[in-house]
Amino acid sequence: MQIGIIGYGDLGRQLRAFLQQQYPDAVFTVFDDYTSVAEGAAVAPFDAYLQDKYAGSQFYIGLGYKHLSKREALVTAIGIQQLQPFVHPSVVQGVDVQIGAGSFIYPGAILDHQANIGNGVLINNGVIVSHETNIGDATYVSPGVVICGKAQIGKRCFIGAGAIISNGVTIGDDVVVGIGSVITKNVPSGTSVIGNPMRFTDKLNVL
Repeated sequence: MQIGIIGYGDLGRQLRAFLQQQYPDAVFTVFDDYTSVAEGAAVAPFDAYLQDKYAGSQFYIGLGYKHLSKREALVTAIGIQQLQPFVHPSVVQGVDVQIGAGSFIYPGAILDHQANIGNGVLINNGVIVSHETNIGDATYVSPGVVICGKAQIGKRCFIGAGAIISNGVTIGDDVVVGIGSVITKNVPSGTSVIGNPMRFTDKLNVL
């Protein structure tokens, strides 16, 4: 099995460690313009994943929260056939959970019944996604987040560590939710919120 990791910063290295545990015999290539050495793996320029010689590889997206639009674009560029989701063996899944192409579910997450995770989503350690919640493409959910039932979260959102999102709340696209925030009301697209009680703020003060 040939596995390619696109982006090899801290997140890419974490993903590789998880993948090596599950696929110990896989041959790894990392794609990153800023990495020249990756022990035990070949290194190629970032855009080299488009070359024909990698057509048989299974790709995973190692880009973090600063590159959400690029995560979304990679799903389109590579296609869902080469971007299967990775779900860590410790993840608890309810019935009828849907996980999109290129998504990565970290250890200890809980995905309740009928949760729908879009393409290129990252669900970090210990996240709880309750029943009938939808999470849009290329959204990044940080460790320890609790998302209550029937929440609707848009595309390319960043949800900070320890945030709580109440039942039935709708969060638009390109929203930033600050660390430890408690979201009890709908949040429009392109805005940033932080705190308990939640308040709107400047994005630069949230990340």
